[in-house]
Amino acid sequence: MSNQDARRYPVISLGAEHLVIGHLMRRNILAYKAPPNNEGYDLICIHPDPRKNSLQIRVQVKSRYQTDSDRAFPVKEKSFNAFDYLVVVFLNIGYYYRKKPVKDGLNEPEFYTLPLEFIKANHQVLGFNSI
Repeated sequence: MSNQDARRYPVISLGAEHLVIGHLMRRNILAYKAPPNNEGYDLICIHPDPRKNSLQIRVQVKSRYQTDSDRAFPVKEKSFNAFDYLVVVFLNIGYYYRKKPVKDGLNEPEFYTLPLEFIKANHQVLGFNSI
């Protein structure tokens, strides 16, 4: 199996979700993975003390494995009412678009947490020409 074949499996996106869970739990936020193929959100977060707040927060996780990605991520407008926050994870596992060795791009992952209002305000619909 080549490296390119391995990137097609869900391990990379699941790894990003588990990284986010770990970082949320480091901040004393209880985070639970939603069932596989759940539409609209990937994680449920709650306050560790149920007497303080019973609010649930739904989190969508998007990931990119390439260090040299264009930093774009697809979000469907119809899923806007299904999550409260979107966490973009740039895994930075290597260069794939530059003519450099893949290993040269190996860096620490980056996380960006974006509220739904920000996503709505900056969402761009890209049109595709049909043939």
